[in-house]
Amino acid sequence: MFGQELRAARTQRGLGLRSCAAKLNYSPGQLSKVETGKRAPTQQLAQAVDLLFRAGGHFEQLWVAGRQQVPSAASSSPGEPLIAQELPNGKVVFVPASRRQFIQGMGAAAAASLLSTIPAAPAAAADVKPLAHFQAAHRLLIDTDNMLGASTALPGVHEQLRSLHAIRQTIRGADARDLLNMQARFAELAGWMCQDLGDFEQSRYWLDRALEWSYPAGDPELTAYVLARKSQLAGDMGDALGAIDLADAAAAAAPNERIAAIAHTFGAHGHALAGSVDAAEATYDGARHTADQFDGESPWGVWLDDSYIDMHRARSLSTLGRHDDAVETFRAAITRLPAGFHRDRGVYLAREAIAHAGAHDTAAASQAGLQALAIARDTRSGRTATELRQLDVALAEQNGPHAVAFREAMRDATLTA
Repeated sequence: MFGQELRAARTQRGLGLRSCAAKLNYSPGQLSKVETGKRAPTQQLAQAVDLLFRAGGHFEQLWVAGRQQVPSAASSSPGEPLIAQELPNGKVVFVPASRRQFIQGMGAAAAASLLSTIPAAPAAAADVKPLAHFQAAHRLLIDTDNMLGASTALPGVHEQLRSLHAIRQTIRGADARDLLNMQARFAELAGWMCQDLGDFEQSRYWLDRALEWSYPAGDPELTAYVLARKSQLAGDMGDALGAIDLADAAAAAAPNERIAAIAHTFGAHGHALAGSVDAAEATYDGARHTADQFDGESPWGVWLDDSYIDMHRARSLSTLGRHDDAVETFRAAITRLPAGFHRDRGVYLAREAIAHAGAHDTAAASQAGLQALAIARDTRSGRTATELRQLDVALAEQNGPHAVAFREAMRDATLTA
């Protein structure tokens, strides 16, 4: 069923197997086997297909139906997340909620309130396996972050972390290790949300917790991925040496080529921050080569493709003063960005605008900056706000109506610091 619907959706859109595989970060051979039923799809593939085709979670539901592992309630469809709610008598029960319908149909405040209603003890979830609940909640919070922004989703992540800590006090053995792994995953997610909101110190705190918990959880893939994420954070903080060292550690610990390629991508920007053109370019080349070697499955970095690497290389080119090259690379990469990556588009447009300003093309800088500003208002992304403030400073030194128009728009905007 999954393979047949994937093939139908692909052909209806006129997308060839090889082109579709590239967009999904799969090899054509792997995707062909999934379509013909010779290979089972992964949850990560299902989520990537939903994002690519804007299918609203349909393919993930097909994956869940095939696996038949996620518990359902009487009024739920297979695979729906189960949300904890407290009844008037104090009992906590789990009710199904369509992720897409739930997120789109509620305001940010209401969504944050419901997401923070979390069971305080395992006894409250006697009819639901705790791990299955937290896995569903993790997916729901990622969706909430993508659609409503990190400021809405982050309180729910914090509540999940507190609940996991409480439940782990009474569970031992393999189940306890699985929940610790889930706790590390939520900590990584908290680190990402704090990073997007521009709170780098809190991001570093949660990534440190994720790294600390990943070791006893026995998940070397997660450990290596968190090291790579710490390298990315160091780069955002302007710490060249930290970005390089952490990327090298992540690549050395990486159990597969995809995570190694992610590490190389973040490490390359560290070399750019250090002013080393040759080392940066060589490391980006290494990231592409390593990514091409990956032919397995991993829940981490499903978004890694040539356009993602190009986007980071463009930022590095701008850092190195090669603004014209950066503009060209940004434009090509942004064109290939999937429609669902709304917040990331804002970040990259702001960085493209900075490259335009560096090349003294004030009109183009203002145009890209205003597009990024509109997205920043929607997503409340601190990363985008930080880049736009850098653009504001750069355009203050350039005259003309375009610079004035952008700076006036910035004065009228309320952005997350």
